[in-house]
Amino acid sequence: MRVVVTGGTGSIGRRLVAALLLRGDRVSLVTRRPRDARRLFGADVEVIAGDCACPGPWQRAIDGAHAVVHLAGAGIADRRWTHRYREVIETSRIESTHQVVSAIEEASERPQVVVFASATGFYGDTGDEEAGERFPPGKGFLADLCVRWEDEAKKAEPLGVRVVRARIGVVLDEAGPALRKLLPWFRAGLGSTLGSGRQWMPWVHHRDCVAALLHCLQTRELSGPVNITAPEPCQQRRFAKTLGRAVQRPMFLWTPRIALRIVFGGVADELFTSQRVVPNALLAHRFTFIAPTIETAFELLLQEDHPTVAPPTQRPKFDTVATSLPKPVRPPVRPRLLIVSAEAVVDDGNGQVRTGVREAVRSASSHGCAVVVASDRASSAASAMLVDPLLHPISIVANGAVLWNAREGKASYVERIEQGTLAAISLAVRRAAPSAQLLFEGDDWSASEDEAPDGFMPITLRLSPGELPPRPTVRLHVLDVPEAISAVRQAIESPFWRERKISIFQRGGSRLVIASPLVDRAIAAQRIARKLGASREEIMAIVGDVDDLGLADWCGFSVAVADAPDVVRRLAGVILAATDDPIGTAVASYIAGA
Repeated sequence: MRVVVTGGTGSIGRRLVAALLLRGDRVSLVTRRPRDARRLFGADVEVIAGDCACPGPWQRAIDGAHAVVHLAGAGIADRRWTHRYREVIETSRIESTHQVVSAIEEASERPQVVVFASATGFYGDTGDEEAGERFPPGKGFLADLCVRWEDEAKKAEPLGVRVVRARIGVVLDEAGPALRKLLPWFRAGLGSTLGSGRQWMPWVHHRDCVAALLHCLQTRELSGPVNITAPEPCQQRRFAKTLGRAVQRPMFLWTPRIALRIVFGGVADELFTSQRVVPNALLAHRFTFIAPTIETAFELLLQEDHPTVAPPTQRPKFDTVATSLPKPVRPPVRPRLLIVSAEAVVDDGNGQVRTGVREAVRSASSHGCAVVVASDRASSAASAMLVDPLLHPISIVANGAVLWNAREGKASYVERIEQGTLAAISLAVRRAAPSAQLLFEGDDWSASEDEAPDGFMPITLRLSPGELPPRPTVRLHVLDVPEAISAVRQAIESPFWRERKISIFQRGGSRLVIASPLVDRAIAAQRIARKLGASREEIMAIVGDVDDLGLADWCGFSVAVADAPDVVRRLAGVILAATDDPIGTAVASYIAGA
């Protein structure tokens, strides 16, 4: 499917573009900053230079597209609301929407669906009353703007296009405008409650925001207004206290409205507006949130420990693709935690650990840096590193499904597939590919309907065809010829993957790996960092495989080996040259202080 995205270099847009690419869509990106777009996405995206608020050649890109997502527009809270900036906001939002609708009208082959990004400001001040999609518009500058904005979007409906007006709340994203301004104050212990703190906040985790936009694209029954907010809005006082706890700082200050009014002008009034917005349309169409509560959201954002919400997702990994701001060329601080990807340290030419790796990681350990190995499975070529007594005892195994304690010889944390989901998936796989072999993997065991393939742990439990293991399963491996694997993926994507009940890893053409939604190396790294008390900036990753996208994106500093995939290389702060000892050189440069 070809999707045209406007505003794709913003904090939401870049994550959405990455998500579309990962699921196999072709993306045409209309932007006023083509150089930034090419730097972010390279050749994976068709970059079209153009200002959406003005007619131009960019409008031809909509002709023949299957879908359009319109995110372009000046940031609502990026600057003080002067009279001139209010005009900029109005022009960028309303005029750009008008031009997109005009392009759809003129297209000889119109898109099937268009998603226009609006805002929960549409509802104005709702007090303590819940505002679903049928709630009437409010009053004020932002409410009036949203009404006019959406009126332009409605003009696409008579053209035979399914129109979704996505009313997005405050997006919680460390790279986004909201948290980027708040976090420094809260980390300095200067976080505060705004006024009484009783006003309701319509917020949403960035993963849920991107997933909801995708849900709007692919769910034919969804049209009209759709609230993209968490199902449990919170009061500002709870938001501030939860953020303070997440960064481990006290929160006892409060800020009066007059103070913010002086600094930020009219935009400050929106911060004191109470909006108890609920996503009725998404919930009615079986959308499941990864972060339904503010506590869960900050756990995921700020070095989460043990998430309790289910079923969250790896989305499937699209929230960790090339979406963060440019990496620094040197780590901001001396790393306290080094995460080494087994795929990065193994030389594909001979299957052995690269020269100098063991010495390099031991050197890092001797300089006070905990070294963690991330491996697809314990039997990889780098397995000897998993039990090195000089390294940190915890290793990331099975793409983050297991945190393995080598000294204790057992898992310290396991992310398992929910048993009901496992049964439903197994049935769907057997229907799609009756000849496929199913291998069920636990944290320290495996079970198969057939013989275990090479590279897996010894079978400790033999199953009859159609039988499920009695013990919890960490991953399900499906093995068959490429045609059968393609049929399996098609069978499970819509009911399970798109509903965010599972994550999927492709292993060549003949193996599909299915795991819990929260299986991701970056999330596992956050759990370890939390135990060590290490901040994101104090973590360095050496990456080399597509499974390391999350690590490259989340860690404060990442180094990619020379033969890493392009999408991984684009996320890394440094690309290692193909020398005899590249990893040793990197560790010496950034940790050992050479």
